[in-house]
Amino acid sequence: MPAAFAVPRRDVAAEIYQRLTAAFPGMTSAAFYGGSEARSYDAPLTVITCHQAMRFAGRFGLIVLDEADAFPYFGSEALSFSLRRAMAGDGRLITMTATPTATQVAAVRAGALPVVRISARHHGRPLPVPVIDVAQGDGAGVLERRVARAVSRSVAAGWPVFVFTPSKAACMSLHTSLASSLRGIGVDWVHSGRPERDEVRRAFADGKLKVLVCTSVMERGVTVEGADVVVAGADSARIFDHRALVQMAGRAGRTTARPCGDVTFVCKAPTRSMRLAVSMIEEMNEHADAMGYFSGHK
Repeated sequence: MPAAFAVPRRDVAAEIYQRLTAAFPGMTSAAFYGGSEARSYDAPLTVITCHQAMRFAGRFGLIVLDEADAFPYFGSEALSFSLRRAMAGDGRLITMTATPTATQVAAVRAGALPVVRISARHHGRPLPVPVIDVAQGDGAGVLERRVARAVSRSVAAGWPVFVFTPSKAACMSLHTSLASSLRGIGVDWVHSGRPERDEVRRAFADGKLKVLVCTSVMERGVTVEGADVVVAGADSARIFDHRALVQMAGRAGRTTARPCGDVTFVCKAPTRSMRLAVSMIEEMNEHADAMGYFSGHK
């Protein structure tokens, strides 16, 4: 029976498709997302965005839905219906998320939603805990200087850096600033309005870029070897809730080659969302430690 891996966003679908084809080189696979070329309705393994699930009916014996709390899937009855419609009559749906919603947590606690909790990564090391860096002082350049200092530390150590920003305008402004201060270092930018973002993402993952300034479009499903994370304006509470901050922090420490990583929240003043994000990550590490998942590493 064919299987599907579903995600809400096309950028994550592109990343997942590359990873699955590498993991299963002898299997024919297909991908359905905006701009994908490897489309086949007969493949045993298919990567789809939730919107593209509308193309299928009764097809999949198993659908694995990742990032179930992400826009545009979360809260969409139409996308939820389309995903279930794509399943075979006796099919199974497995839902995954690193940042469950309050409704999902309540359902688990009530016993209405079976759950398997995986609080450690495959390498058996703790999740990187963010450091909150408060940029004190007035003036538009104060925060940018703190961001530049954190980025420079990572670049000097030889690590690539995600630099997350709360808006397209902030992304472009910070890119200009960092490109000027880090001359000779590959610095590029991505937000939802850039058509070439797949190419830029691949260049970053392949080590051709050292610094990627981006919006939250890159917060999920993207793995870059050895990456550090800097969140500029982490106190932009209207944009960065605790779940978004946890997802961005999760870009660090993902690989065996470098299971640690530095995560820095740069802000003018710490917010409840920032503190909650740090607390959630610390609690996951405590759970993993209690379960013996760290394999002797802490």
